[in-house]
Amino acid sequence: RQIRSRFIDEVDSGVVRTETGATITQKADRFSLDESSSPKKSTSATSIEYDWETPVSGKTYKSASGSTIEYDLQDGDDPFQVGVIVEHAKFGPGKIISRTGLGMDAKVVVFFKSRGQKKLMLKAAPLQVIG
Repeated sequence: RQIRSRFIDEVDSGVVRTETGATITQKADRFSLDESSSPKKSTSATSIEYDWETPVSGKTYKSASGSTIEYDLQDGDDPFQVGVIVEHAKFGPGKIISRTGLGMDAKVVVFFKSRGQKKLMLKAAPLQVIG
């Protein structure tokens, strides 16, 4: 059993997303998951509904540097897999040695010969697959 962090009561439940997709409700002394919500669909505060099972293609992302990154990928077509050689604008060539998360929200650990091991977010890192 894990002990709940004291600061959790201060976090707005509207910005928290669980791994199962359940919403979080706050009570005076308790922290609970609302299991009645479906993990397949989520409605945000702006009433935009998203079907988590439908793949998104042609999605455009903005990187931290402001350049546009556009992906049109099907399931299994993600080029940023473990073992892939990538080029970073600042760190040079490197090899992806681990990955967590999905899509552009994923984080990768890349080993660069010149800079060592770096943990990068795909949506912010200027990475390009070179091999």
